[in-house]
Amino acid sequence: MTRWRDISPDAMARLQAGIRAGAKLARGPASVLEHRGPRKGLANGQKRLGDPSTPAAGGKWALWFPGLPLVYEYRFAPPRRFRFDAALPQERVAVEMDGGAWIQGRHTRGAGFIRDLEKLNLAVLLGWRVLRYTPQQIEDGTAYRDLSRLLNLPG
Repeated sequence: MTRWRDISPDAMARLQAGIRAGAKLARGPASVLEHRGPRKGLANGQKRLGDPSTPAAGGKWALWFPGLPLVYEYRFAPPRRFRFDAALPQERVAVEMDGGAWIQGRHTRGAGFIRDLEKLNLAVLLGWRVLRYTPQQIEDGTAYRDLSRLLNLPG
């Protein structure tokens, strides 16, 4: 692990630039040195789900929702930073995966829960229909069945 005292002046300058660019120090100073800037893809840094280059769930979204042109990390209310895990912007339908239900994850603890409420209420006020699931419900096909029903897809 990189320690603060081990960082060269050049690396320290990159570290400070990374922090100014919004990088987090979750794994110590080395994490900022690895920061490569914003992702490239669709508008607002979004990427099409299932693209092999997407980090989201290793591209598994395309397997969980076959044939649907989902966009992941869709920023639905600029300039706010709120993003949906997956969305069909033309239909104004979003899918949220809320993990950590059994381990007091981000979505079930105070601040994270309140932030989720703010995000989802804003989405509804803007005309979005948001479906929320656990990872298990997405993997077992429950989310796909519900989304197909909402969109009146055959099958």
